[in-house]
Amino acid sequence: MWRGPPLAELDFADFAQTEIRRLEELRRTALEMRAEAQLQLGDEARLVGELEALVSAHPTRERLVGLSMLALYRCGRQTEALEAYRDARRELVEDVGVEPGPQLRRLHEAVLQHDPSLEPEPKALPHELDVAGAPPLLGRDGELAWLWERWARARSGAGTLVTVLGQVGVGKSRLVAETANARRCSRRRGGHVRPGDQR
Repeated sequence: MWRGPPLAELDFADFAQTEIRRLEELRRTALEMRAEAQLQLGDEARLVGELEALVSAHPTRERLVGLSMLALYRCGRQTEALEAYRDARRELVEDVGVEPGPQLRRLHEAVLQHDPSLEPEPKALPHELDVAGAPPLLGRDGELAWLWERWARARSGAGTLVTVLGQVGVGKSRLVAETANARRCSRRRGGHVRPGDQR
């Protein structure tokens, strides 16, 4: 709901400066917390541009730099993640006279090492979509291909919600489960597959 600078009509008044700075700091902190939550959901692709713009505006804000590095790394852009660290370190050393803090240095090292801890925690599928140990699904190749095409189109921004309907017991949940598992239709890749009620 943030719209423009806070207390813009009082920007010239000395007494308002402390409150303006406080509100701006609260907003930056809220943006960082939202970005962290989106990264936990695997939404890094949509975050990269926003985080880069925020880092450009606040280059010595290490938490923002770290979030930007992580989003870039998870998008397969390791070189740019390392460049983000280099740029932040230069800003901190030249403008403030300090090295990056231990958390940002550890993140830099983890990016260099392709540390598995940088990957998001895999989300467990609902039990209805768990096909581990189930017999192979036969005779549904056409339906699976159709669902995968719809998922790919939705992921690229050209699709919409897909609902699988049918009589109880015809295999709707199993078909969706196979799509979710076989194509790794996970939250990390932008897919959300969930069972509905069993009607």
